[in-house]
Order: sequence, then C-alpha cells, then structure tokens
Amino acid sequence: MEKKRRKVFDKLKKTDKKQNSKQHEKIYYSGLTLFLLFALIQVGWSVLINFSKVVSFNQKISALEAYKDVEVKKNEHLKNEIKAYSQVSQLEGIARNSLKMASQDEVLILINEPQAEDLQDEKAE
Repeated sequence: MEKKRRKVFDKLKKTDKKQNSKQHEKIYYSGLTLFLLFALIQVGWSVLINFSKVVSFNQKISALEAYKDVEVKKNEHLKNEIKAYSQVSQLEGIARNSLKMASQDEVLILINEPQAEDLQDEKAE
C-alpha cells in the first residue's frame, strides 16, 4: 500500500513538474513574442523616419545644386565683365561717362539739368 502511495505521489509530482514547465514555457514565449513585436515596431518606425529624412535631404540637395548652377553662371558673367573692363578703352569709357572725367587735352563741361523740385519751385513763383 505504501508503494502504491509513493507511485501515485511520484506521478502527481511529475505531472506538476510538466504543468509548471509548460507554464514557464508559455510565459517565456509570450515575453519573447512581446519583445519581438516591440523590436519590429521600433524597426518600422526607424525606417519610416529615415525614409522621410532621405526625401527631405534629396530636396535640399536639388535646391542647393540649382543655387550652385545660378552662382556659377553669375561668376562666369563677372569674369567676362572683368575681362571687358580690364581693357584701357573700356576704362576710359567708364571714366568719361560715369565718373565725369576727361583726359589731359580735353576740357570737361557739365550741364546741369533742373531737377523736378527746382521746376516745382519755379512754377510756384
């Protein structure tokens, strides 16, 4: 009788261990599933953010390249102007027209035209 009891108790202990083991496995797999789900959400969010950053940076790059092209054209135009103004005849033209200068043998005569304010004053008198 004693042997039968021991056998029954041993079987009960084994079934308890199996049930406890199964419960531990369920908890372990549930935790692992939650962790992997969290990791998957994190990766998805990172991909979404990085994709939006790539689009934004590509737009900025294209805008900067367009700006660079405009500036290169301006630089070429300025270089051409420098070449044009480095000739003596061009400098003389600028001095005569813009700066009101004359060469050594010439006499400069400036004729001042009345401005709009002077004309209004004359009409008022």
